[in-house]
Order: sequence, then structure tokens, then C-alpha cells
Amino acid sequence: MMDSTLVIPQRGHIELTLDCLDSLRRVESKRWPVVVVDDGSTMEEVERFDRLKPPGVRLVTQFQAGVTAAWNLGALQVCTKAVLFINNDVLFRTPSVEAMLEPLNTKTARMTGVRYRIEPNVPVGSLNEELPEDETIRLLEGWALSCFVEDYYRIGGFDEQFQTYFSDTDFQLRMREEFGSSCLKAIGDIGLEHLGHRTAHLEPTHRQQWRRDRKLFRLKWKQVKNRSPDIAFTSGL
Repeated sequence: MMDSTLVIPQRGHIELTLDCLDSLRRVESKRWPVVVVDDGSTMEEVERFDRLKPPGVRLVTQFQAGVTAAWNLGALQVCTKAVLFINNDVLFRTPSVEAMLEPLNTKTARMTGVRYRIEPNVPVGSLNEELPEDETIRLLEGWALSCFVEDYYRIGGFDEQFQTYFSDTDFQLRMREEFGSSCLKAIGDIGLEHLGHRTAHLEPTHRQQWRRDRKLFRLKWKQVKNRSPDIAFTSGL
């Protein structure tokens, strides 16, 4: 089985991250490398997390650049063949990392997640692939996504113009354009529990941020089919 690094962003709510890491260490026999990217927690929170985090967990910091930038900064620290991007409000109930990696290892997928979701925000006709009028865009839920590091760089990383929302949606659409819709695979119930937006939805401006990111996302994907020169890819890589 290939090696993978877990990349976990946090801003405050360090107890969620500590619970996530504790559950990971409790059920996984392999000590997977972990990079936690702190996106502007207080100095006291950062110091406390650094003191309490399990051995072998690497902490890097940035100042409130957003979760999308945190994904990219974390990816820069990865030296393994695969990477698992996972929210800090996730708990490991059973060993799950190898299940996420299996389709990559067998070359039956280029990106894996736990469940599929329907994405209603992609403008009609914006994708290169010719879809029937009644077909919806099926992507993976974005709270746990695994892919090859090589493909992450090939796609260009996460687009940082989407500071908090839609960056995983945009990334998956670019994966589909590069490798086809079958490159995404949902693993199913593998023992990961998502506690449900315990970080982003507690931010006081999260609704405004969602509307901003959604507007930028829809504008970008309206232009993609014509390959407009005005499209902004700001991955920061």
C-alpha cells in the first residue's frame, strides 16, 4: 500500500483537531504522517495545540488566508505519493486511510471520498464533457478527499480565489476535465464520521463568504468552456 500524508486545516476550535488526531492514533496501526495548518488561531491556541498534539504531527501556520490556502500550504509539506485532505471536524471510528487509498493503488480512481453529492451550482454547458440535459454533476463530499500528489500539482492545486467554499468543487471539476468523470470514486461507509461544519459555520461572516465564493465560482465556470483569458487561477503554487 502506498504512503499518504494527512493535511488538516484549523482556525481556533483546536479541541476538534485534537479529537480528530486522537481518534486517528487510536484506531490506525500505521502512524500516517500528519500536517496541521493553522489559519490564524490566537497565539495561546497555537501554543496549546503545539503542546498537546500527538508526536509526529507537524504544525505550520499562516495568518487567516482561508482554508483553501491552508490546503495548498499543507500540500507543500507532503513528501508521500498520496495526500488525504481532511477537515478537523472528522473522527476516525475504524481504520480508514488504507480504504481511501485502495482505488488509487489499484488505479481505478484518481480521487476518492466517502460519499457522492450532487452539485447544483455548476452553470449548464460550462463543462467540456457533453452531458444529457437531465444529468446532474456528481462530485465527492469535500470533507475527506484523497488523491495522488502528482495529480494535485498537475491540476494546479486549489484555486485560492475561493477562500473558504467551492475550492474542492472547483478542484474536482478540473480533475473531471483532465481524467474524465470516472476518476472520482466514493468509498462508502469506512468508519469516518463528519461532525458537520463545526469550524466554518461558526465564523460570523460565513454566509457572506459563501455568497462571495459562489459568485466567483459560477463566473469562472461560465467562462471555462470558452477558455476565456479572464479566468483567474490563483492556486498560490
